[in-house]
Amino acid sequence: MMVVLPVLFTSVLLTVISLIFVNKMGQDGAKHELYTYAKTTLARYDALNDQKYVYEHEIFKKGMTTISNNTTVIDKLKDETDLEVAVFYEGKRVSTTFKDADGKRLKTDAPEDIVDKVVKQGQDYYVKDDVLNGVHYAGYYIPILQVGSKEPIGMLFVGKPRTDIQATINSAMIVMVIFGVGALVFCVVMGLYVGTRMSNALKKTHVEMMKVSNGELKYEDDEKVLARTDEIGAMAAATKQVVVSLTDVIGNIVHTSEQLQNFSEKYVDSFKAIDENINNMEAASNEIAKGATSQAMETQEANEGVVNIGNSIDNISEGVDLLDRSSETMKDYNKSVHQTLDQLTEISEKTKASVETVYDQTNATNASANLIRTVKEFCRRNYSHCRRFDWQFELKR
Repeated sequence: MMVVLPVLFTSVLLTVISLIFVNKMGQDGAKHELYTYAKTTLARYDALNDQKYVYEHEIFKKGMTTISNNTTVIDKLKDETDLEVAVFYEGKRVSTTFKDADGKRLKTDAPEDIVDKVVKQGQDYYVKDDVLNGVHYAGYYIPILQVGSKEPIGMLFVGKPRTDIQATINSAMIVMVIFGVGALVFCVVMGLYVGTRMSNALKKTHVEMMKVSNGELKYEDDEKVLARTDEIGAMAAATKQVVVSLTDVIGNIVHTSEQLQNFSEKYVDSFKAIDENINNMEAASNEIAKGATSQAMETQEANEGVVNIGNSIDNISEGVDLLDRSSETMKDYNKSVHQTLDQLTEISEKTKASVETVYDQTNATNASANLIRTVKEFCRRNYSHCRRFDWQFELKR
C-alpha cells in the first residue's frame, strides 16, 4: 500500500497537469487553426485579380469581381472545415456564412472596438468568446489591406463554435485520461508486484537477521533473493556473509575459551604444587630452626661443662701441687695425676676446638659431648680419690 500511494498520487498529479496542458494546447491549436484559415481565405481573395478593392453602391468588389453576397469562396471553406467566415468593409458585413434561424445570412455590423483595432490600427485580433446569433464563437479578425498601399480597408473573420473547440479538446482529454488511467493501473499493478517482491525479500532478510540477533547462526539460502541484482539482493548477500563471519568468529572464540580453560586448569594445578612445596619448605625451615635452637642450647651446656671442667682442673692442679709439697711418697701417684692432667688438658683443648666448630659439625659436637661426659666421670672418680688422699694426709699430720 505504501508503494501504491506515491504511484497513485504521481499519476493523478500527472493526469491533472496533462489535462491542463491538453486544454491549453487545444486552445492554442484552435487559435492557430483559425489564423491559418483566415490567412488562407484572404489569400484566395487577393488571388482573384491584381486590382484594388473598391466599395461602390454598397457593393464590395475587387476590381470587377464582386465580393458582396458572393459566398462561393467562403461557403466552400465552410463545407471543408465547418468554419464560419465573414467579410467586412470597414465595419459593415458584406458577405458571411452566418445564417439566422430562418436561414437568411446575417447583415449585422462588427463591434466598434474590434473595428478600431483591426481596421483602424491594422492589427490581428483573436476573440476567445464572441457571441454571434446566440452562439459562442472563438474567432480571428485580420485586416484586408488595399492592393499597393497596404492600407486596411476592411477585415476578414474566421470563427468556430466554442462547443466544437471544447469537444475536440475534451476528446483529447478523454484519450489522455484513458491513457492516464491505463498507465495508473499498470503502474499500480507493477508497483504491487514489485513492492510485494521487495517486501517478501525484505521480510526474508529481516527474519534471518532476527535469527542472528537471537543467537541462531544459520542462514537459510533463498536463491531468488540472492540472485537479485538490486540493493535487496546485495543486502541479503551481506546478511549471509555476516552470518558466516559471525559463525567463524564465535567458533574461534569457543576454541580460544577451551584453550584458556585448559591453561587455567594447568595453572591452578601448578599453583597447588607450588603451594605444597612452600608448605614443605616452611615445615623444613621450622624443623631446621628447632634443630638449630636445640643444638645451640646443647652447645651452651657443653660450653658451661667445659668451663666447669676447666675450673675443676685448676682445683685439681692446685691439689696436686699441694700433694707434691706435702709428701714425697705421693710422687708415683703424682706422676699418674700429671699424666691424667695432661690428658685432661689435651681433652679440654680438643673440646674447646670442637665448641668453636659446633655449628658447622654437629656430629663432632656430639662426640665431644660424649668425651666430656667421660672426663666428668673421670674427674668425679679422681676427685673422690683426691678427697680421700687429702683426708689421709690430714690424719698423718
